[in-house]
Parts: sequence; C-alpha cells; structure tokens
Amino acid sequence: MSHVPADEAADHRRRRVRPAARDGAGGGPAATTSDVRHRILLDRLGDEFERDARLRLPEAEALLAHDHAQGTGYANTVVARLDATGDIASAAGRLKLYPNTLRHRLRRIRELFHLDVDDPEVRLAARLELRSAVPAGGSPRRAAPAPAPRGRR
Repeated sequence: MSHVPADEAADHRRRRVRPAARDGAGGGPAATTSDVRHRILLDRLGDEFERDARLRLPEAEALLAHDHAQGTGYANTVVARLDATGDIASAAGRLKLYPNTLRHRLRRIRELFHLDVDDPEVRLAARLELRSAVPAGGSPRRAAPAPAPRGRR
C-alpha cells in the first residue's frame, strides 16, 4: 500500500475542474470539485439514463417521444413545474404562459402519460431523467426512446 504525503493529498483535494458553462461557451472560471459536486453527480446520473434504458420512466419516455413526434413542449412544461417546486405562477412565468394554461397542460400530461409529479419519488425520478434529456430552457436532446439492444446472430 503506498502512502501519499499530506501536502500531495491536499493538492489532490484542491484539484481544479472546469464546470460546464451555462452558456455553453466553456470559458467559465475554474472551480473546485466541491463547488460543482452536485453537477458531477447529476451528470453521472444522466449518463446512467443514457446507458441503461431500463432506468428510465416509461411515462417520461412516452412524453419525450410525443414531444418529438407532435412538436409539443410537454417536457419543458414538466421541467418548469418541477424546477419551480410547484409554484405555478413562477413556472408559468418561465414558460410565458398564463397560470391557468399551465394547469391545463399539467392536467393533460397526467391524462396522456400518467406522469404523477405529485408523488415525491416520481417527481425526483422524472426530474433526474428530464434533466438529462432536456437542457435548461431548451429542446429535448433525447427525442424518443432508444432502440432496444439487438442480440447476436
């Protein structure tokens, strides 16, 4: 077992990482791992959704596929509602909608996809999945469910 000197270990803990720039420019200031630990964790969870389709919520997958096929913005609606922690007025403002329009869309999402964002565990799972599929304020990256892996011939 090798021993790492204390100053080298401290240097390792202070190693710098460049967080993903919010504007996509990538030129933001360097940050410590501690500064961006939450982003690293969320990005890794997003990678797992990409790697293993079994982890994805079928309701969220259906919603994303519908958005892709029909040109609807249901995924952005759910993301805005979840990011606003249930504050309908705030979520509606982000989407530039009237609060009643947002409520109508949320009812429609429940009817079409049975996505129960009132359940705390479903809400968390949906937000994690949609975070990887829908960039903040943008269009879905993952438009439809990934094809099932093919067996060997």
